[in-house]
Amino acid sequence: MSQPRYIRRHQNPVFDKQQCPYCRSFVCDRQVAICMMCGSPQCHGNGLGRGQCSLCYVGLLPGWSGSIGKCSYARCGKPAVARGRGHRMVCKSHAEHQGIGTPDLKDWVLVE
Repeated sequence: MSQPRYIRRHQNPVFDKQQCPYCRSFVCDRQVAICMMCGSPQCHGNGLGRGQCSLCYVGLLPGWSGSIGKCSYARCGKPAVARGRGHRMVCKSHAEHQGIGTPDLKDWVLVE
């Protein structure tokens, strides 16, 4: 039984057993990653850029080496959940203050 996750809307099923049937990545290992910014469940392999969410484009996916850190704002020190404008990493409150992190779901569908 698979866990729910977002996949691209018009994605054809994959029959190669080495690839993830959801994201087509060879490094996914079929795990679900929850974006720390928008909370969207998706394949762990979606973060192939820098460990960033494929839905909101700024949220960090847990398990990626680039997703561990603290907020770059002075004297904040909270855990980072996204990459912000002008700052390397930002916490949830600073990301919301910048107005980033809303997922665009028009090309995605939740499968279970």
